[in-house]
Amino acid sequence: MRANQLGVQAHCLRSEIAADFGRILATVAELGIRALEMVSFPGCRGNAWGDFGAAADLPPQAIARRIRAAGLQCPSVMVGEKELNAAQFGATIDWVRGLDCPRLVLTSFAIAHARTREHWHQAFARVDELAQRVNEAGLEFILHTQPDLWAAEENRCGLDALGRWRDLQPGRRLEFDPTGALIHGLDPVAFARQPPGRLYAVHLRDGLTPPAPVFYLAAEALGAGSVNWPRFLQAAESSGAEWYFLEMEVTDRSQVLTALRSSLGYLHDRGLIQAGPAS
Repeated sequence: MRANQLGVQAHCLRSEIAADFGRILATVAELGIRALEMVSFPGCRGNAWGDFGAAADLPPQAIARRIRAAGLQCPSVMVGEKELNAAQFGATIDWVRGLDCPRLVLTSFAIAHARTREHWHQAFARVDELAQRVNEAGLEFILHTQPDLWAAEENRCGLDALGRWRDLQPGRRLEFDPTGALIHGLDPVAFARQPPGRLYAVHLRDGLTPPAPVFYLAAEALGAGSVNWPRFLQAAESSGAEWYFLEMEVTDRSQVLTALRSSLGYLHDRGLIQAGPAS
């Protein structure tokens, strides 16, 4: 990847944003990171994983001004499925537009517990209805990959349904997080190879493959987990990824910046970040 394609996901910085939004934006820029992938601050209010504190009360236009003042871009905003229901859709779209951001990323979607092939196809049909509404509102819709897509029910029918949805909807793009593949003992490099033009971004999040699938896998600094990053980044680049977002959801919340710095050092030391504009 090139230096101007490197960003960080805002959700992993939620404690820092809640404490001092301006300071963490300046720190991110000083680290050489070029973009902040936002997450809906209002949608995270009261979240058990932590929220954005008083920053959630800021108008999106004010947030956008702070991001620009720090010299950062905001290429996409992550939202939850509940924020796209009929009651909240308009407010969610207005919030993303207020950031002057062109893309909305759906973080995940609900699926029946049994997760049969038919359940997956029904869920993707619902996702595509949401995608059409987002497109009609003037934003590009991006689907973030959720971990249970890699679950082994019926020979990984979640991945089959995702591939079918992708192939039937040529205008749709994906954002790939390697965590799901790691959780289920698969190589994330294989999925980073997508048809040209179908991969919007990847999340740079390492982790240790567990002995058996788990509900949640904490992040590790890049190079401390099971991902082969040279191969992964080569696959993502060949698939045309536009952005690479660091995501340091580490176990110890006080070590997020330490993990970011360690990850950047790993990428630079191995020559995995190139200077200059993307071609």
